[in-house]
Amino acid sequence: MKKIFTLLMMTLLTTVGAWADDTYVVAGVTPLCGSFWDGSDAANQMTTTDNVNYKLVKEGLTLEKGTNYEFKVVKNGNVWIPDGGNVILTVEENGIYTVTFSYSTETQTPSATAVKTGDAVIAEKTWTVAGSSATLLGTEWDPTNTDNDMTKQNDGSYKLEKKAVTLAQGVISYKVCANHSWDESYGVSGNDASLTIEEDGVYDVVFTFNSETKAVNAEATKTGGAEIEKTYTVAGGIKETRETDGNLADESVALFTSTWSATETANDMTEGESGIYTLKKEGVELPVCVIECKVVVNHDWAENYGAEGGANVFYDIREAGKYDVEFTFNAETKELTVTATKVGEVTGISSLNTAADGNQPMYNLAGQRVRNAKGIVIQNGKKYIVK
Repeated sequence: MKKIFTLLMMTLLTTVGAWADDTYVVAGVTPLCGSFWDGSDAANQMTTTDNVNYKLVKEGLTLEKGTNYEFKVVKNGNVWIPDGGNVILTVEENGIYTVTFSYSTETQTPSATAVKTGDAVIAEKTWTVAGSSATLLGTEWDPTNTDNDMTKQNDGSYKLEKKAVTLAQGVISYKVCANHSWDESYGVSGNDASLTIEEDGVYDVVFTFNSETKAVNAEATKTGGAEIEKTYTVAGGIKETRETDGNLADESVALFTSTWSATETANDMTEGESGIYTLKKEGVELPVCVIECKVVVNHDWAENYGAEGGANVFYDIREAGKYDVEFTFNAETKELTVTATKVGEVTGISSLNTAADGNQPMYNLAGQRVRNAKGIVIQNGKKYIVK
């Protein structure tokens, strides 16, 4: 009995110790946290008395009526809670506030309350358009680009005009940002706003923003035709797992030169036969990881392709080592495939009977989707022999 009791106590102490080792930090926009989405900021670490309910109090925060202040709770520096969208705090009038952040490990739902402690005068803001199209905006997702500052109109709204811009067919994503920072930005329902270009051509584009309702809009008027020759570029990064937030910097650079860059000419693809484009990266040292990528057109995110439905393409590296990686893109079907062969291996081909899934799409070595094929095919980024 004494031995059983001792084992139970050891188990209990180990469990309590594991709880005590967990840290919870509030990360979000600068007006709330003093730092910008920094999950390791010790100044924002929450405290607890029971290892269940955690709290952080921030005093003297200047907050503005109607502004969405976003945040999350970060567990142990790498688990962001909630997993989906950010938690939003708003206040009903301008002022100085004390904000109390709360989190329970039982409900796993972060929350925040704000109590006004004084008055504050909010200075007029500069509003800037930042988005995915460097062709239209000069830079990608850059809130500091003063060329994209909006002009205040007589009715109090804001406007930015871009005239005679040659644009390719595709979707341009954008947001309107306050004071050249991502601390406060607006799209549609918390997501990026979008402008659809129906066909290649020359366009006048007008962005508008209502600073009271936070409504954004963009309209494109075609003023002329254009024939655009297309360059296809691979953009991507390396992740620990498919669910991991953020890329592994050194490994991403080793394969892609720049992480998720649409403008990196070293990743331009070479055209082959029948609209098939390829990019080969030879002898790249990779850990156990996941390659995540897409193809962008003309060094601009306005037009990009990946898997079916436009999602990113993933490829699992299951064993660390040196690899030859090949990206193949079919310009007609808009499908991207990835293959990786470990250097020194004669082949990465496996039997379809033991490894392949007959319900998953298959491609030939040219990147074309095939059905009922025989010979070497690619499925989920790996090569198989169909007999």
